[in-house]
Amino acid sequence: MLQKAFILNSKAVKQNVNCLVNMWNGSFSEKDKASSYAHLLNTLFLVIPVMSTTFASVATFLKYIDKNELGTLIIDEAGQATPYSALGVLWRTRKAIIVGDPLQVEPVVTVPKELSKRFAEEFEIEDSYRSQELSVQVLADSINPYGGYREYSNGKLWLGCPLVIHRRCLDPMFSISNELAYNNRMFKQSAEPKPDVLLLMKKSVWIDIKGKENGDKDHFVSEQGNKAIEMVLNAFALQNGFPSLYIISPFKSVAQNIKSLLKKSIHNNYKEYDKDDIDNWIEKSCGTVHTFQGKEANEVILILGCDEKSGIGAAQWAGKKPNILNVAVTRAKYRIAIIGDSNLWRKVPNFDFAYKILGEE
Repeated sequence: MLQKAFILNSKAVKQNVNCLVNMWNGSFSEKDKASSYAHLLNTLFLVIPVMSTTFASVATFLKYIDKNELGTLIIDEAGQATPYSALGVLWRTRKAIIVGDPLQVEPVVTVPKELSKRFAEEFEIEDSYRSQELSVQVLADSINPYGGYREYSNGKLWLGCPLVIHRRCLDPMFSISNELAYNNRMFKQSAEPKPDVLLLMKKSVWIDIKGKENGDKDHFVSEQGNKAIEMVLNAFALQNGFPSLYIISPFKSVAQNIKSLLKKSIHNNYKEYDKDDIDNWIEKSCGTVHTFQGKEANEVILILGCDEKSGIGAAQWAGKKPNILNVAVTRAKYRIAIIGDSNLWRKVPNFDFAYKILGEE
């Protein structure tokens, strides 16, 4: 209330906000932008305490902000962020709160590993900064004196200030995640669904469907796709509208195939729905595991794809670390269905445990 009274009665606040609008409209010289932007932006922070941006936009949005000129930075999903992408905004702020999970999806780096290795050797980069999987969260954790170790088969990982109360998923998603990623140190405080929540699945399940993948790095198995489409259409009928349901896969090729199938099927079966509404729902509800970190739905269908002949390498990649499966199962609040060839996936690390817990249908 005090801040509100100050804002409403201060001529300086009004003038500064007007100046900021004029600056964004291009009325300031470069010299004036450099000398005043920090003050104008900090005035705006009085009115709007929290502003969000992406790392990609920082260079433009904060171009005229100098070192330590802003207050507190919060980086969310920091386990997915590359350290160099955060440098610019960290330099401009006085302190930072880094929030993320290094046991979920790691940063996506498109530079070839061999090239990174050559650069690291040429510039004598310390070993602790060389890993391509290094994230803002891992670096922040490494200087945090408060934390705990997460034990791996090949060592241990220090987690700074781990939050161990889990509030999203019911079992079996919670138990799979807790076992695979957190040494069973999490405590479940997730709420049961309210009586009016309609669910497609009576229980979470592994649906064993075999078939041949398309091949040539396309891991989509059409029999698995058909089952997913059938389930999605049933969910539409049950909800009499758009369901709270994600259809995700570890592989881009599987996600792309299922997206185009979904568009055809839903458009054909629900002609009375607006085409753009359907397309928007599909864009928000279908994709790779990597693009769904931080999101949640009542139910999730995870389509694994791959076959025993040509998909073994891809399956081993998906199960090499717990990260992908951990993110996939914890998108679901109440139910998950994993569709995959059990002969292949029950021999893959991490997925073998999920298969054992879920049981086959």
